[in-house]
Amino acid sequence: MLIEDRSKLTLTPEMEKVINDGQRLLTYIARNGHVSIDESVAQVIVKAKHKMQAGLWSAEDETQFLMCYDQLAKSVHPVTVDSIHAIIPTIDPKSTKPQRKRTRAEQAVIWYRRGTMCALIGLLMVQVCYLFGHALNANLLHLDEQKQQLKMELSQAKQVANRPDVVERLADKIAMTEQQFDANYKLLANWNRLWTLGVPLSHSILPDDEDAFATRDSGASTTNRE
Repeated sequence: MLIEDRSKLTLTPEMEKVINDGQRLLTYIARNGHVSIDESVAQVIVKAKHKMQAGLWSAEDETQFLMCYDQLAKSVHPVTVDSIHAIIPTIDPKSTKPQRKRTRAEQAVIWYRRGTMCALIGLLMVQVCYLFGHALNANLLHLDEQKQQLKMELSQAKQVANRPDVVERLADKIAMTEQQFDANYKLLANWNRLWTLGVPLSHSILPDDEDAFATRDSGASTTNRE
């Protein structure tokens, strides 16, 4: 009796987990039926649980179990205990009513879907903002060309005698176009702050461009006074 007590081992939590994992792997094989295992291996795995519960665990049992567990794990590869735990649902013990808990695989799918949806919404918002800014920029260029064209027509109309009605109509169109240009420019500036996070972009004008801009601005002022 003393010899039997000395041969007994105290199961560690890690060993108890391995025995339970062996049961889970064996159950998975029995459910799917895609893999066949040796009967002696199945007997060792099944008896290990009962010996653990009865407290009849020895060094020989542990050695035999680990060898059989190694064969069992190799036979179901690439399936592992972690992958089985990830797809098999469990019951929430904290719930007052029997309620099925989501598996880790289901939780991962849910998070992937949420992440994909957030990414699509973000990309859609960026695309809408980009198209809005692109339309503002294109409209700004179109208004500038239209304004220059109207100024040329106004200059030609002034050279023709007895056409005050045409001059007045062109001057009104220029004033309206400049108002639209200014409004469009303000919208474009606000759109630009969105991309630069509120930091204004520094800009510089070349001397030739600056002189041309000053001349054009003074010409526009003269036209408005007339």
